[in-house]
Amino acid sequence: MRRSLIAAAAAALMLVGGLGGCGLPDETGVHVEGAGPAPGDRPDLGPRGEPPGRLDSGDNVKEFAVNFLKAPAGEISGAYERVKAYLAPGSRHLIESEDEPGINVVRLIAPISVNHQQNGSSAVTIKVQQVGVLRADGTVRRPELTDTSYTFVVGKLPGSAAERSDDVLDAVTRDKAAQSGLYVLQPPSPALLMSEDALQDYYQMRAIYFWNKDRTSLVPDLRHLPLAVPRSRRADEVVGWLTRGPADWLADTVVALPAGTQKSGNVTQADGRLVVNLSVGPGLNQTLALDQLTTQLAWSLGHDYAGRLEVKIKDETQTIVDIAQRRRDKPVYRVEEDLRRFAVYDGRVYALKNGDEPGEVPLAESVNQHIVSAAFARLDSGTNAVALVTDAGGGRRRLAVGSAAGAVDELRTSGSYGEMSRPVWLRSTFLAQPRGLIVADGRLYEFGLRDAADLRPVELPGGAQNVIAVAVALDGHRIAYVADGALYVAGLAVTEQAIKVHPGRRLPTRLGDLTAVDWVRENHLVVAGVADDNQVALHDIGEDGTLDLPRASQRGTAKITHLVAYAANPVRGGTERVMYEVNGVAWDAYLYTYERIDADDLGAPLDGDGTPTAPFFVY
Repeated sequence: MRRSLIAAAAAALMLVGGLGGCGLPDETGVHVEGAGPAPGDRPDLGPRGEPPGRLDSGDNVKEFAVNFLKAPAGEISGAYERVKAYLAPGSRHLIESEDEPGINVVRLIAPISVNHQQNGSSAVTIKVQQVGVLRADGTVRRPELTDTSYTFVVGKLPGSAAERSDDVLDAVTRDKAAQSGLYVLQPPSPALLMSEDALQDYYQMRAIYFWNKDRTSLVPDLRHLPLAVPRSRRADEVVGWLTRGPADWLADTVVALPAGTQKSGNVTQADGRLVVNLSVGPGLNQTLALDQLTTQLAWSLGHDYAGRLEVKIKDETQTIVDIAQRRRDKPVYRVEEDLRRFAVYDGRVYALKNGDEPGEVPLAESVNQHIVSAAFARLDSGTNAVALVTDAGGGRRRLAVGSAAGAVDELRTSGSYGEMSRPVWLRSTFLAQPRGLIVADGRLYEFGLRDAADLRPVELPGGAQNVIAVAVALDGHRIAYVADGALYVAGLAVTEQAIKVHPGRRLPTRLGDLTAVDWVRENHLVVAGVADDNQVALHDIGEDGTLDLPRASQRGTAKITHLVAYAANPVRGGTERVMYEVNGVAWDAYLYTYERIDADDLGAPLDGDGTPTAPFFVY
């Protein structure tokens, strides 16, 4: 019987929304692509996302502390000044000035502790997990600090402070000091700390895009845009991010714009067009490079703008395109509109019902047996590729792969292993020979249709061992994996000879005892593990380690051993979907509900009285 349960918690995240070695033509005819609606110069509407001021909390110490940890939020150039407004005048020198300050983002992992002192001040202690350093380019880089707690003193200024007239307090400072309200009398060191909550409240997650090394597909790169940036300047911020290059951990996987490429003036809106003017660095003069740059800009800017884009090189117009039409013509992902779900029942793969319509399983009866988990792929040629983890007897597992225009009836098998994860296909390699990844006996391996008999080991950066799970992003050039008890993301280089994992990044998370991971959005993961209350949980985590939020799921102590996601993305749109297995039972999670997948959800008559397991999606 199908059951529907309302979850206690749900993650309500917003959808986030280089041409190395080549340059752009110095001279080319202007190309106009599509008419498109003119966006016009819309006024900046709504709040600018400014953090609370020092006096907004009154005399409430805990609320003041919360607001103090939000003070740096906004355009990074003003972060120090916003924090200084909270500090007692004599302690403001403790903040070091930088040309480009970095904001240390911390995750509060316990309630704020307030200890009131006899002198009227209060010692505030926060226990934190270091998330990373927010930079002006919108990236959150690896943490530079290792502190797990901070204590700072909060209170009112002594009465004599407002009367001082030395060089420390000028007239403006004396006037501010005379105000009522709380100050940070002794700041933490460093003082420029910002809570992860502030990152959620005062920034918008955005994706910009860079070409992979062979310039065949775009790869998204997660950034954080301050809500304080008015709409009229957002395009300028995004183009500035592109000229600065990709995030550190993606640098080996994608290509930046040609060296020396800079904005020539600000990005403007004129005559209903968004105008981007660049001075391009040295490189090859290829018309293709201009077309690819235009596509890269359309995808990176298209979150805010749906009108026409004019690209200029050294003040000369090169092309004019309709942004929405360019995104339709050059999709960043290849996904089908129809969602198809499958599961394993009694050693066989069955299609799950989509409404009342049963789907087809691309496996012949002769090979659809002894299956533990599976992954299907629809290749560009119209053929089906299948990867099956099968029961080899004696508690052993094998990988079997095959392809056919219709139902696959011939498989090639690997040697046997004690344990195997679910297999995953790399989507970006479908134009040639499809490739995939799988974890077997604690190591990561690659496989293909031609060489499945021998799984080839894939070395992980830093010599990571004890691999538990691996997941591949929709673009096929980024992976997430769990190894040595930690969560990582990394870029890939895929050649005919081998798959190479580039040095990636370890992601901080509230969860422990991680068991599974998948990409639930283009820049977000869904991760299974054990929460602080010793209950199993699913969390959504940004690819840079930010926004670790609980997702709607049942709770308990049985581990989630199988996890798959149908990722939301700007091509397909809609809402993501998650399926998982816990304690031998498959579940389907959607929005704020989750439902058990029962035998009557399978689109075929059944023999036996088993329970569906190992659910998976096909795009």
